[in-house]
Amino acid sequence: MNLLVLDIGNSHVKLCSGRMDQPFPVNACESVPVSQCKARITALGSVDRCVISSVNPALLTGIHDLLENRLTSGTPYLLDAAGSPLQLLVKSPATLGSDRIAAAYAAHCRSNLGAIVVDAGTAVTIDRVNRHAQFEGGVIFPGIEMNLKALHDQTGQLPLVKWDRRLNRTYGDDTQSAILAGVYWSQIGGVERVINNYLAGMGNAPILVTGGNGRMIIEHLPDNAEFVPELVCEGLWNMGRDRNDLM
Repeated sequence: MNLLVLDIGNSHVKLCSGRMDQPFPVNACESVPVSQCKARITALGSVDRCVISSVNPALLTGIHDLLENRLTSGTPYLLDAAGSPLQLLVKSPATLGSDRIAAAYAAHCRSNLGAIVVDAGTAVTIDRVNRHAQFEGGVIFPGIEMNLKALHDQTGQLPLVKWDRRLNRTYGDDTQSAILAGVYWSQIGGVERVINNYLAGMGNAPILVTGGNGRMIIEHLPDNAEFVPELVCEGLWNMGRDRNDLM
């Protein structure tokens, strides 16, 4: 049977397809603009099962309708809190993003020691999964680009600075470079502090990092941290492969 997983964002869709009896085909994952997603799905071969995570309701409706006419087995499964493979120890499970559930499940499947999951994108989330397959919760704070925009929008004179990944200084010598250094090091410091807080009660739990700014962050983390760019898709894949009750 062929499995398709979709991680639907606001500007891009990550998709991955392959045989369900094979390990997660990380090299087959691709990211396409939302404007091209339907055409890319149409171009795929036979699809038997599909698991979806989405933060884009408008695009999801069109994709769901498209897939209903293409799947050979059942209907597309949209991951939500009610269908989580992890027990959710949070006060309002219905508000928990499906991408966070999927990434946490991928981390759980990789380790029986529990795990810490860092997703560094537009927002940064740092979540905890314990060894009993329970999602304990986490923290959320603004990512780099959001911080840069807030400094401009919420002040009278600070400029809107474009993020520069080549930053290699600990301080700036003008307003622009000072903003870049401040946002960068506050981001690193925040991630480091939260992880240290978690590790105090989680022993040597592995740290899995994903998201567009993940590579930048991981060099400052403990040696057991690993960058896994397709962690959400990996979690969706594991669910589609392991849980026949989803369809």
